[in-house]
Amino acid sequence: MIERIVRPAECRKIVGFCDVHLRRLEKLGQFPQRFKLAEDSGVYGAVGWRLSDIQEWIEARAATAHRPTAA
Repeated sequence: MIERIVRPAECRKIVGFCDVHLRRLEKLGQFPQRFKLAEDSGVYGAVGWRLSDIQEWIEARAATAHRPTAA
């Protein structure tokens, strides 16, 4: 698979969370960290995630969702 960068709007569509919730999860270390696309882009510069990181996160979440609960 070819690696590519996912921008925030697409990430929201893929995972179904708003940007505020994504930021909360990132801060807690529960979602891959976004990174700046340009070094000198300032506070409001373009950001993105590696698609493979998002896919790995989805797979990990799906694996935990199918675990049987302890009786």
